Amino acid sequence: MSTHKNFQPLLIWLIKRNDTLDQIVFLFISKKNATNARHIPLFTESKNVRVVYLNGASIKYFDRLLLTLSKKLFSVQKKKLKKYKILHVMDYKPIISGITHVIHIDDPIYTLEELSKLLKWEEKIFELKGKSIIVVTNLYSKDWYLKSLKHSKIYIIEQGFHEIKSKTKHLTNELIFAYSSNYIHYGSDLHGDHSTWSANLLLDTIIPRIMSLNPSVKFYLIGELGRNAKKNIYTNPNIVSFGRVNYEENMEILSRCTVALYPRTFDHFRSVLKIFTYIGAELPIVTFDLIDTEIVSKKELGITVNDVDSFVLAATELINSPKKLEFYRNNIKGLGGEFSWSNLAHKMNFYLTPYV
Repeated sequence: MSTHKNFQPLLIWLIKRNDTLDQIVFLFISKKNATNARHIPLFTESKNVRVVYLNGASIKYFDRLLLTLSKKLFSVQKKKLKKYKILHVMDYKPIISGITHVIHIDDPIYTLEELSKLLKWEEKIFELKGKSIIVVTNLYSKDWYLKSLKHSKIYIIEQGFHEIKSKTKHLTNELIFAYSSNYIHYGSDLHGDHSTWSANLLLDTIIPRIMSLNPSVKFYLIGELGRNAKKNIYTNPNIVSFGRVNYEENMEILSRCTVALYPRTFDHFRSVLKIFTYIGAELPIVTFDLIDTEIVSKKELGITVNDVDSFVLAATELINSPKKLEFYRNNIKGLGGEFSWSNLAHKMNFYLTPYV
């Protein structure tokens, strides 16, 4: 993180008196979980935000303790935080009187409990003569919060993508499907029933059926495999597992692939970072037709379907069709910098300029 001028370790920030920047955010950078795949590049490209960070450790459970302690250290510096004009947060603390608070919500769950917390958060800021801003990633989220919030401005900063830096992208002759996720869990694994991290449909149905139609294709799985997921793929030579990697390594692996899979039938009604990661890798995408995947159908970046049979057929036909692959790749390239982190950071700076 020291390579970025706006990044500063927590302990250094605690002892330094003055700052040339008037916006601030605290980020805990975990080694175990890729929790900042959106926020690190967004704030890095912004250059206007002081990023106070703390690196996590590889010791089990130590991250949780370290995060709790570091948040308290950051929160108790209210006098120092009042010197900034904008405080960026990912949850509802700290709250500082008289300044603008920007809360970033990229994984909304749309529950009354979540909404209640947000209403109390903005009301408290209003009472302390501050201003509250909500940053979401899509129009559905914005409309949801607009119905209930009283004092907050709401802005859309879409999900972004890291661009492939590899000079050998997509030059392999192999036909490779890509699936990337923090967790790839199956059956009785911890997240085996999770709406985002369950790989049951992928491992039970989609991969076997695609292989029955084309036994030569390969599947690259990028992410932490659960114990039962490992057992499921152990004897399958067509499946290559890479485990959990950082986003640079993730993009390098994706650069060797042909088509990306997003085998989710549950709609979270949000903008999915994984989809934008595939876009950055210039991979045509096969997915179910959801609010989550709206950009794929809207921008013609791949094929969206409504059932498993169609998913399998679409994936098989696409990977065997050079013309279709070229069509979707050209559409992806045609997006230009619309969803690059630098463009999104510029958009955020534009929205926040009146508050600094």
